[in-house]
Amino acid sequence: MLKKLFLLSFVLVMITACGGNSEATEPTISESNAPALLEGNNAGTEAQTLPEPPTQSAVNHTYLVEARYQETMHFHNGFAPVRYNDLWGFIDTTGREVVTPQFQWVTHFNEDGFASVERDGLWGLIDTTGQIVIPIEHLSSLHFSEGFAAVLLSPYPDTAWGFMDMTGRMITTNTYNAIGAFNNGFAPVMTGDWDTGLWGFIDTTGREVIPPTYTFLGAFLQSGIAHVSIGTDWETRLSGFIDTTGEVVIPIVYNSVVDAHNNDLIGVGLVDADGETWRWGVMDSMGNEILPLQYQSVGIWLDCGYILFQIDYLWGIKDPSGREVLPPRYRSIGGFHNGLAPVWNEDFMQGFIDRTGREVIPIQFESAGSFNDHGVTAFLQGGWEHGTWGLINRDGNVILDARYSVLSSNNDGFFIARVGDWETGLWGVLDSRGVEVVPPQYRQLWASIDGILPFMNEDYLWGFIKLN
Repeated sequence: MLKKLFLLSFVLVMITACGGNSEATEPTISESNAPALLEGNNAGTEAQTLPEPPTQSAVNHTYLVEARYQETMHFHNGFAPVRYNDLWGFIDTTGREVVTPQFQWVTHFNEDGFASVERDGLWGLIDTTGQIVIPIEHLSSLHFSEGFAAVLLSPYPDTAWGFMDMTGRMITTNTYNAIGAFNNGFAPVMTGDWDTGLWGFIDTTGREVIPPTYTFLGAFLQSGIAHVSIGTDWETRLSGFIDTTGEVVIPIVYNSVVDAHNNDLIGVGLVDADGETWRWGVMDSMGNEILPLQYQSVGIWLDCGYILFQIDYLWGIKDPSGREVLPPRYRSIGGFHNGLAPVWNEDFMQGFIDRTGREVIPIQFESAGSFNDHGVTAFLQGGWEHGTWGLINRDGNVILDARYSVLSSNNDGFFIARVGDWETGLWGVLDSRGVEVVPPQYRQLWASIDGILPFMNEDYLWGFIKLN
């Protein structure tokens, strides 16, 4: 029973990103401008007669690359992988092939301008000109984090891992059965098998600063503490936190913990003697109590420090000092994005609150996304199976009636739109006014990065369009 409850609690304990612009101006709702509620497939009194969206847009699109590739990925750090004749290469944002297709598999270029590539089952590293900088002779792809990559030295069943730097030099003399990525200057390493193995930490010199001691490790937070656990059985496992020297700073006595990487708040949970009742609280990285152990569950927003708490299966919000911002009244609360957070009632209908906890868009939607930088998001009417999607603004007013089978938001203010079903439907692009920038015409269309979108034509070949 305890194991089942632990898994349920793990689902309930949320770490949510605030996201967006914390300085965004909050909308105000008055009787004169309050949005009408949507009822069924029709808008309320103020929204039943909907104006047609503008038919002209200042944005147009051109073909950056005509459809000729078997497969593509999206742009990342200025380059996109493309597959031709079953081999992968790269194009840049001008559409030029900067690395001729020649590899069986590739990863995206990282921020330092390196990509991992595979040939005949072995991996190496190239730069943005295609020059090989680490020979293609390794058993695993080379994903660098803070300047170091995990390297598979021996495959299963005699699995052995180590770390190399960006010159290809190994920094570890010991080998490990499993390792994790570097984070804040430390990487987790494990000796033993998955069931009984023990974890410790190494630093960027490859030195074991904390020998393998624990059955679980989390990454070091910016505050310099890491989640650790002892005990291999879920029913008896206990968790706490250590600092970078290995000293225990939060006692290893809790049945579960949750942390948020970008702030210092920690959620801790205990199971009562009956083995069924959870009590959650919140403390800071020094172990000081913020919320006592009395809540059904807690959550921590990653960057704004707000705390979610649950009482009688309803969620509310407290600030980092423990002061109540919003009493528990919602079945679920999402993360803030551009100043607004989604909330759901017991019927799982959705509205939005601002950072003061005020419900600025009343609960009325079957589903809605996060608001983009233009203050627009998509909303659903008619149910998930046969419903359609339209657009609303930050005041909750409908600016495009629900007419598309799919509307997916981009970070750059555009929406990917589909008309028709998954098999025969066509894809296009809308701007944040609801104008069709690219009329639905493609078999597939991916989200844009810097205004560039991969598309699939009727012959199932891929190319790229650019929004101008």
